[in-house]
Amino acid sequence: MVVGIDVGHSNMGIAVCGATRSISDFEVLFFEKYNLHFYEGALYERVNAFCDAVILPLLNCHEDSKVVIEMQPPTGLTTVENVILTRLRDHDVLRVHPKSFHIRYKLTHLDYDGRKERVSEMAEQLITNCILAYKFGNMLRKHDVADAILFCHYVLQQQLEQKYTPRLLQDFEAEIEQFRFKSP
Repeated sequence: MVVGIDVGHSNMGIAVCGATRSISDFEVLFFEKYNLHFYEGALYERVNAFCDAVILPLLNCHEDSKVVIEMQPPTGLTTVENVILTRLRDHDVLRVHPKSFHIRYKLTHLDYDGRKERVSEMAEQLITNCILAYKFGNMLRKHDVADAILFCHYVLQQQLEQKYTPRLLQDFEAEIEQFRFKSP
């Protein structure tokens, strides 16, 4: 199971997705848009409260769960991202760079609005549960949740369809040896 997080203050998109054998088994299990302003206190306290109330219970349901979070640009919501990363440091967390995401889904030629529209269309196609599809269809700012769904898809696709096999350390010994210092 993967929990995807599209970072925001008043429009934080969360999605829980899974796949068993291949990416064709991809399933959206849950999604919601949250507003951090509903929580009391300073930003740090609100993000911690959000993690305690929403993210940690989702992670505690499945021991092998992973979190994927949108990497923020330097002028983005880095404070929110860093508080979430700190709060979830005991869990398996992966940060996805937006450029990697855009390249994978062939979104690089689109402007901001075009990407958001295309991401929403792609996410809508991935939602197979009719109740969730209805809910998604009636959402305002679908792209916040759509980003979270596609973050999950991105990570699960990488996990399930890896094109390489892991190499053991002894496989690298010959390669490492050529760089080892040898006295003259």
